[in-house]
Amino acid sequence: MGAKRGAGSEKELHLGTLELVIAVRAARSNGSRPGRAQWLALAAVAGFSIVADQLTKQLIAGQLAAGTTVDAFGPLWFSHTDNTGFALGLLEDRRWLLPIATVLVVAATLAYFARIRRSSAAVSLSLGLIVGGSSANLIDRVFVGHVTDFVGIHLSPVFNLADVFIALGIAILIGREFFLRPPRLFGR
Repeated sequence: MGAKRGAGSEKELHLGTLELVIAVRAARSNGSRPGRAQWLALAAVAGFSIVADQLTKQLIAGQLAAGTTVDAFGPLWFSHTDNTGFALGLLEDRRWLLPIATVLVVAATLAYFARIRRSSAAVSLSLGLIVGGSSANLIDRVFVGHVTDFVGIHLSPVFNLADVFIALGIAILIGREFFLRPPRLFGR
């Protein structure tokens, strides 16, 4: 036995639906996808990352012969290493896989950026660093056949500026997610 519906309840239903539509539209406009400025910021950061990485690699290649190591200061040292593999020399025997994987990572990162709501400067910065660093190493793999690594810190493998940009971009994303966003309880 259903409750009686009167004229008042139909008006309330209509007003409730209208309020819901207005709320959804407001949420869309407040949480819109990245705009032109955010895309330009991401592109600028990525471009800077690529140029800075390529310049430092050229500088090292011009100053140190491959295989040469020089102590800088404290735990920092420079070593010109031609890396045909992945981090720590992994996948050296599958060099063809790394450019494909890199293209997929860059494409997935850009797709994620295109779909996110409420893009911020931190997101543009972090994803720009990831795209730029990944692209810089991809350029080396495709056009040179290896990545030039040149920086080492005590007990670390040798790395390059592109690796630093990728790691920094990931750290910013993680920091933003865990420290700048309010905790969500029970899926809310």
